[in-house]
Amino acid sequence: PAGALLAVARSLGYGPVTAFLKVVLPQLYPLIRLPVFAALAFALTVVDVALIIGPSTPPTLAVQALRWFNHPDLHWRLPAAAAAILLTLLTVCSLAGWEGVVRLLARFSRPWLTHGGRGGAGHGFRRLALGAGGLALALASLSVLALFLWSFARRWSFPLVWPEQLTLENWSGQTHQLLEVGWNTFAIGAAATLLALLLSIGCLEHETRRRLTVSGRSLWLLYLPLLVPQVGFLFGVQVLLAWSGLDGGWPALVWTHLLFVLPYVFLSLADPWRAFDRRYEHTALALGASPIRTFWRIKLPMLRGPVAVAAAVGFAVSVAQYLPTLFAGAGRYATISTEAVTLASGANRRIIGVYAVAQAALPLLGFGLALWVARRRER
Repeated sequence: PAGALLAVARSLGYGPVTAFLKVVLPQLYPLIRLPVFAALAFALTVVDVALIIGPSTPPTLAVQALRWFNHPDLHWRLPAAAAAILLTLLTVCSLAGWEGVVRLLARFSRPWLTHGGRGGAGHGFRRLALGAGGLALALASLSVLALFLWSFARRWSFPLVWPEQLTLENWSGQTHQLLEVGWNTFAIGAAATLLALLLSIGCLEHETRRRLTVSGRSLWLLYLPLLVPQVGFLFGVQVLLAWSGLDGGWPALVWTHLLFVLPYVFLSLADPWRAFDRRYEHTALALGASPIRTFWRIKLPMLRGPVAVAAAVGFAVSVAQYLPTLFAGAGRYATISTEAVTLASGANRRIIGVYAVAQAALPLLGFGLALWVARRRER
């Protein structure tokens, strides 16, 4: 564990920052390499964030490819496909460049790792990290607060820091539409999360009973939908769904969301499931309980907290999906995410605030329910 490694390094006289950089980070990075790759690929290929933050700025390659894919003239599908391939190559080159820099850094830092320098307390570095993290958290909190206030504002003129008038008309005027898109969002997210939980628990339980070990290739395959640019990947999925006659259907929409929900649910649940003490199962089996009864009455209730957290993570991922809903749903199913991105290009900040608050509320409710389940299990 990282805590034990830090304690050993600190006992040898190393400062906290130096101990982390020399002892923990070299062993931690191989474990988080795939999540780092997924974050880098997301930053390069994300569409909805670019549409919201800069709707009138020159588009990124992913946004331009999406516009070409949606062009009424089918001849624009050819440059769209070329843009998707180029975006994939850029992502692969970026990931390779990142890994190359990391390996060069690891190679040239060996003298620093082994020369025995203990370092100081690292107060400056720790204050910088704490300040940067606090600034990011403060900006995010203020942004959510501003959207919340806009959803209730009737008039808010610059440079006032508080709305001149508050009203519920913004919410009451969107009640019918919010209920419709909210139900679609909840139903799709719940179905995708439930399927992801069933698949993840089945795989992990089979792995435990057969005493199998998951190889790195399996994790790469699991992460593949997160590493490939969504624009090109989902267009191919849309072609497959159209060829099979499932395009625009609810099952196709759930399956497309499942492609992105499953990796997060599996990775959230894998470590707690593998760390479960099997002596509880052995005791129940020795008392005459069947394996199925042991699973339902012993193991699953004891892991109810991690399962609830994994479900909350999966549901939050599903709520945030924009392109999968757009491609697989063929415009027939509107969710809070698609409506929020569409409204973001407009000038009505009040309605944008309503949908942004609603989109943030659904994952928060999911995590609140997961926290309640975890605390109930502890009691």
